[in-house]
Amino acid sequence: MFLDTGIRLSELVTLRLPDIHLDQAYFKVLGKGAKERIIPIGARVQKALWKYIHRYRPEPLHPNIQNVFLTRDGRALSPRTVYQRISDYGKKAGLTGARCSPHSFRHTFAKNFLLNGGDALTLQKILGHTSLEVVRIYVNLASKDVQVQHSKASPVDRLKL
Repeated sequence: MFLDTGIRLSELVTLRLPDIHLDQAYFKVLGKGAKERIIPIGARVQKALWKYIHRYRPEPLHPNIQNVFLTRDGRALSPRTVYQRISDYGKKAGLTGARCSPHSFRHTFAKNFLLNGGDALTLQKILGHTSLEVVRIYVNLASKDVQVQHSKASPVDRLKL
């Protein structure tokens, strides 16, 4: 979910079942400033989310718990638990020299969205930012990335001469 959508940790843990629209491949979140936004999801996440909800999601401890992601005992996941798990997975994977956190996935989503051909205005809308200036903070393309993108889109190289 983090890598495919750029969702914030707070948005993930408060995501509710009525806000998921798997048949239309999106979900709604209430982001910063209580602003509602639509977040599209890719086919693989759509399938995994369907499988989780219909096969693996624990029974909620109370009928009024509508959070999508629950602990084994049916409580809503806490941000601290998710953060700790991601950090632990990073350590198990032997990742060093880089922070492994939910926010790292947000940065990675933003960078890869653009590298894969997404546009900055769409990215701004998905991330829920009011200006492109904030989006630029997330996307610090390495010079190698810029070279690869230029080789794909070079105007002169694309001329049929």
